[in-house]
Amino acid sequence: ARSTLEQGARRASAQLEQGVERVKAGSAEVPNGGASASGFGGGWSTVAAASFLGGGALATAAMMPPPAALGQGFMPLEMPAPSGSLPPLEIRICSWNMHGSPIDPQDDVAGWLAPEEGQMADLYVVGIQELVELGPKSMWLGGSGDAERQRALEVQIERTLQRRSSQQGSGGPYVKLCGFGMVGLALVVYIREAIRPLVAEMDCDRVKTGVDGMAGNKGGVCARFRIGYFSLCFINTHLASGQNAVADRNTNMSQVLTDAFQRTSDRGSTRPPKLGFQRKSVYVAALHHLSVIFGDFNIRLDMPKDEQWPSGPQESWLKRDQLLLGQMS
Repeated sequence: ARSTLEQGARRASAQLEQGVERVKAGSAEVPNGGASASGFGGGWSTVAAASFLGGGALATAAMMPPPAALGQGFMPLEMPAPSGSLPPLEIRICSWNMHGSPIDPQDDVAGWLAPEEGQMADLYVVGIQELVELGPKSMWLGGSGDAERQRALEVQIERTLQRRSSQQGSGGPYVKLCGFGMVGLALVVYIREAIRPLVAEMDCDRVKTGVDGMAGNKGGVCARFRIGYFSLCFINTHLASGQNAVADRNTNMSQVLTDAFQRTSDRGSTRPPKLGFQRKSVYVAALHHLSVIFGDFNIRLDMPKDEQWPSGPQESWLKRDQLLLGQMS
């Protein structure tokens, strides 16, 4: 099992490195094993729900090889490694573009976070885009996001997780690992309290890509940490909009992946630590056992604006998806 996991970790790191190079070269390719999602409209939308069942990497995380075998970004535990195997771990990742609408306390978000027909996840990663309206005031004066709306969001999530875990009678309670924002972007991570002692090396960052990197109306907010020896990184991103902005979106994504957690940006400017963002140039967003990019990619169908929508099932439209076309180029 140790040999298999080591080979898998090295292969994933190599694939992700290749993906970063392709993004830098102007391609949106995501190698096999990568994770991405797009196609957000209004209202609630679940972007991804990833389950690691028996035999998966997280199910045997305590058997991971020594960190020295895995390279940069994989550090020794800050506490003794757990004995035996970790239980299966389920991760639920949710995204919602709110288009600047305020959070209504009466909104029922249970169907989005924790549907009754499914088992509750062990780790919840929630990403919001346009938590506030993206006007000049929020762009230039709200660099850290809107504290009032951020808290309202967290209250809704916490109430829902508490209620659903009580209804199921197992698994709770949940504790917050992090919660922060950048203009309209917000990222919140919750984990079962029983698993919290296994978490180490928590770090967060945000990367502005709007107005040539000066404004945070576009960009990404990122969080990374380890559970045992298993490293995870989550990036909530909002990319440039517009039918013909494919190159801008590629540039946005490349900048987020390159600059996140770094002391020096890809352009050579210094990114000093602040607000708890360490920026030690120790971690690389794409080089984790699990890296997930989600949010509002603003991907369009590759077709003229006045052309009639394609006929047939929605699955057939994927042939015109700009992201997938980028992957295949």
